[in-house]
Amino acid sequence: MLKNINVEILLGFLEESYANTFKRVKKNPSIIFGVFLHDPFLEKRPRELSLTSVLDYEASENVATLWCIATGGVRMEDMALQAAERDFTLYVRKLAIDNNWKIEHGPEKMILTCPYCNARYTYLAEEVKGSFADSTKCQNCGRLFRPE
Repeated sequence: MLKNINVEILLGFLEESYANTFKRVKKNPSIIFGVFLHDPFLEKRPRELSLTSVLDYEASENVATLWCIATGGVRMEDMALQAAERDFTLYVRKLAIDNNWKIEHGPEKMILTCPYCNARYTYLAEEVKGSFADSTKCQNCGRLFRPE
């Protein structure tokens, strides 16, 4: 979560750096909601990796929440997907530091990958350690697997 921000700088960053495939931004005086799709290999290997970024901005609090999830084709490994998400986080953190925005971390998240179909899901860590500890059902193939 980012506080005390200049939302136009953040929007400009997302549009310029993370929206070469698609962007949709809805604005009204109290909120801004944006979805940005980015394919870093668009010129070389389309559909190899895709980053989806979501911005949820509340004007009255001057607070923005950002999410980023990387998805990939059959040749993309989890390590590469996690690296892309980490890079996004580092770039946003640098932008926040450069502009003196306050950074607050949300709840810890875990990425689970189904060992049968390689579908990836992001869950809150407390869910994985609690109700999903013994097994979880893949939302894609329906098989049960144990979170690692």
